[in-house]
Amino acid sequence: MQLRFSDMTTDHLADRSPECSLSVDYAHLAAPMVAEGAEAALTRVAAADAPDLNFPNGSSARSRIVDRFDPRLVNAITAVGFGLPILGYFWLLCRNSVNVFQGDQFSDVSVIKASDSHLFPWGVLWDQHNEHRMLFPRLVVILLAHTTNFNIQVEEYLSALMLLAAASLLVFSHRRRSPSTPWLYYCPVALLMFSLVQYGDTLFGFQMAWYLVLLALAVAIFLLDRISLTWLAMIGAIDAATVGSYSSFQGL
Repeated sequence: MQLRFSDMTTDHLADRSPECSLSVDYAHLAAPMVAEGAEAALTRVAAADAPDLNFPNGSSARSRIVDRFDPRLVNAITAVGFGLPILGYFWLLCRNSVNVFQGDQFSDVSVIKASDSHLFPWGVLWDQHNEHRMLFPRLVVILLAHTTNFNIQVEEYLSALMLLAAASLLVFSHRRRSPSTPWLYYCPVALLMFSLVQYGDTLFGFQMAWYLVLLALAVAIFLLDRISLTWLAMIGAIDAATVGSYSSFQGL
């Protein structure tokens, strides 16, 4: 559109004066140069916006700040970002855990006592605890009672291992769909899930039920979040959801 307008304008001016005819000649010579310059500019813009083939998801190098730093530094920060929260959590558990019953945990005594006469007293296992159906945590309690004399510290360490497994499954579930995501970006998951703010649950063996719910949720997500969903994965996710539903009320 601009070239046609300039041609019409220069033709009109050429009929008036020789000076205008000179400008007409220069205008006709400059028109291809302008067109070539515009084409080159468009080519540079397209090249700048084109995805970098080095990144599988088509993202450009400019979009990831982490790629501007030394990979060794990034790996070191990633190791610290994952390691410190996990080590701090287990340090808290190791330093402050005690083998003592407290609070709601006394309800496990009746479950253990009933298991002495019947290994799996289904009536007791199915009884409500307040608003909760704690079938699967009580099965774990019976297992610990007959293997560790129901050491509360073992129950608390078991809860910590469930939390570690849940966090790992959540991270791997996302990374499976986004393999180019740097591991550094998952550090906030560790910081959140292993926060020492939850020390009350960390040092309370009865809360093993809550960590079992978290693990069941992570297993269900890991099995369902995939491109090709098989019947085996679906059945496993249903089983995990059932465990979470009958571990504590929030599992529903």
